[in-house]
Amino acid sequence: MILAKAQVNQSLTLPNESQYDQAQSFVNHAEGDLECTIALCEVRQQDIFTVSVLCYLLHQALEKWLKAYIVVFELPFDRTHSLQTLLDCCAKHDKDFDAIRDLFNSGEHEVMLAQSFPADLRYEMEWSFEQLLDFAEVLTHALVRVRQLVIACFW
Repeated sequence: MILAKAQVNQSLTLPNESQYDQAQSFVNHAEGDLECTIALCEVRQQDIFTVSVLCYLLHQALEKWLKAYIVVFELPFDRTHSLQTLLDCCAKHDKDFDAIRDLFNSGEHEVMLAQSFPADLRYEMEWSFEQLLDFAEVLTHALVRVRQLVIACFW
């Protein structure tokens, strides 16, 4: 996984203007989720339960980075955990998000992306180890790209 190579930066700080407060909170939580994911990769042997938790944390981090972007640009969105809905919202504002959404364009990835909350992945165990591992890779690539886009906008 490329997670071990990701650099977590706890010192990322958006400008102190009031409209950025909520976005900063999303960034802080996203970086915390990423840090937990990296720690889990370093400590645990990979099994289906570990990889399902990794998918959960990656989903959470990606969701929070997307919400930070949405909040800063004051894009209208309904409260959701759906990555597909959040990516669609961001893509209406910046076409670079289309390429990120395209990472999920295989049959089972589309199904996983459409899930409204990652707990389905963690608790229902409908997916095989290989499917979860593959999805973790896709989530990682999407997370790295979204994180780069948001950082480029503000830092």
